[in-house]
Amino acid sequence: MNRGLTGFLLFLGLVVIGIAGAAVYLGPNGLAFVLHEERKTAPFVMVDLLDFASDTDYERYQSDFVIPALAIARSVGGRLVWQARLTDTVAGNATDRWPYIVFTEYPSRAAFIDMVTSAEYRALLPARDAAVARSIMLAATPDGSIEEGVEYLAFRLLQESDEGGHARYAKQWWNEDLALLALNDGRAAFRAGLNPLIADEDHLFDALYVFAFPTEAARQAWVDDPERSTLRALEQRLFVRDVLLLGYVF
Repeated sequence: MNRGLTGFLLFLGLVVIGIAGAAVYLGPNGLAFVLHEERKTAPFVMVDLLDFASDTDYERYQSDFVIPALAIARSVGGRLVWQARLTDTVAGNATDRWPYIVFTEYPSRAAFIDMVTSAEYRALLPARDAAVARSIMLAATPDGSIEEGVEYLAFRLLQESDEGGHARYAKQWWNEDLALLALNDGRAAFRAGLNPLIADEDHLFDALYVFAFPTEAARQAWVDDPERSTLRALEQRLFVRDVLLLGYVF
């Protein structure tokens, strides 16, 4: 997975060679990201799910990659929004047991491409590859603002069963889910459509919802609420994958 990330980032610097070559190499998701009609103006959030072989690898990732990479990100207008430790996989399979999720906001796709094709950033990639055991990258297009100052979070990742499934969910069930959240002192902190840039077949998610809670107990009450299970069963036909991860911001 790390080699795929490196290949993707390196190739972005060669896109000018020809769109035909880009289409073959990047695939539809990568090409859609590079050629997005608002690539120079629309902000987006890069969502990274990360796994490490050991605590030492994680510490090396933070010191050798994250700290210098964030400095480069800030130079193009980027900023770290959330860095969360994931503690539970409520719904999902073994491949969804990620220990970390990171949200980094950029002012545009063009700014991100400028960053990852810079010599300074590319020089950091060997350190990243040496530390990260596996990862996926999801480009999130926010639907509304991002709530900050949150601590206890639930991350719902959805892959629609057919085109339009996510739109039907938003129309038919979103308000029901919001009402149930409110009953458990929860709220929507972030929602976005997703473009999986680096992901295997199990992680081609189309949408992400992040729910915030004032306490861990409130979040657990929402997880255990029988009405949530009922809603999820009613929504199930819309999605091939419906993953729920719990974590906290640190």
